[in-house]
Amino acid sequence: MKCLLAAFVVPALFLAGCSDDQGASGRAGDPASAASSSDSPTESTTEIPTEPTDDSGMAQSDDDCEALLDADEVRAIATPDEVRLLTVAGSPTCVARLSGDLSQLNVSITPADVWARTVKVAIRQVIDQGLLDDAENQAKLQEGLDLLESGDGLDPDQACDLFTTMVVDIQGRPEGSNNVVNVVPSPDEPLSINAQACSDGVYTSVSVIAPSPIKNPEALQPKMMAALDHFHEGPLR
Repeated sequence: MKCLLAAFVVPALFLAGCSDDQGASGRAGDPASAASSSDSPTESTTEIPTEPTDDSGMAQSDDDCEALLDADEVRAIATPDEVRLLTVAGSPTCVARLSGDLSQLNVSITPADVWARTVKVAIRQVIDQGLLDDAENQAKLQEGLDLLESGDGLDPDQACDLFTTMVVDIQGRPEGSNNVVNVVPSPDEPLSINAQACSDGVYTSVSVIAPSPIKNPEALQPKMMAALDHFHEGPLR
């Protein structure tokens, strides 16, 4: 297991996290994820307009979120309740309160270029702290950051390329990987598990949050990856 900074957790945050070998070695196991109390809808999320928008790329209302989360892959994790469409760190997110030991499930499916605009600060910290081992990857990340900061932005495919660069270099995933699972803040104190993927111009994040350390997080991670596969490959693509 390799402990790393989870740069792409909840997008605007830059929290310490660890990539688990189990998630990292599976079919769907790539970018970083993390969560904190700021993931709570009452603290860091605000309700967004429910009218359809051209670039949202996902559910448009609370009802859409309820339908989206009505999936066996979600029920394998926990029973969702009080499902709402909120904004979490700048991204439209289906947020569900959960019964049992877990308190909250977040699912976000958005165009990758929209996601990339929310992680400029995290990317800058990665560069400034010298977290990339490969000079070519450092140059790619700097180029992407320059485009984001100039206002030109990235197209969806470029954003996923940037995501993959982070996953391969910082997370230590195999070359070409486009997904990852992380335990946050650490495997010794697992308060959140987040699975992320980016391909074909679409970014998907699935995370669970608990008020106290998650029991048996190793058993939960394959379920998180199955949910990630379901949402990333399925309903809204």
